[in-house]
Amino acid sequence: MAQPVEGTDDEVKLQELRREFLNFFHVIINNDLGRVFVSDGMPLRLVKLRTIEANSDIWTDNFPIFDRIVQAIDHFARENKDPQTQKLALGLMCRMCTVSITLLA
Repeated sequence: MAQPVEGTDDEVKLQELRREFLNFFHVIINNDLGRVFVSDGMPLRLVKLRTIEANSDIWTDNFPIFDRIVQAIDHFARENKDPQTQKLALGLMCRMCTVSITLLA
């Protein structure tokens, strides 16, 4: 997604890739799997290098990855070239906020 766009075909493919990226997270949220974003397990990591202590905070393991996901969604919401991607990103942000409030309650 970070490579430069060279033509119309690349622009169309990039828009589709962004929409699929957002749809992937929509599926996770809509299937009540939002806990994987803040869990102390391995769902968002391919390799886990540190051990989890019994008293560790659930935010410590996957939160940096969650933060990058939110930043990407925020970027897509601010993108002015594709209103459909903006709409998907804003809807996902709203849904993630609702789920986060539920998880923290």
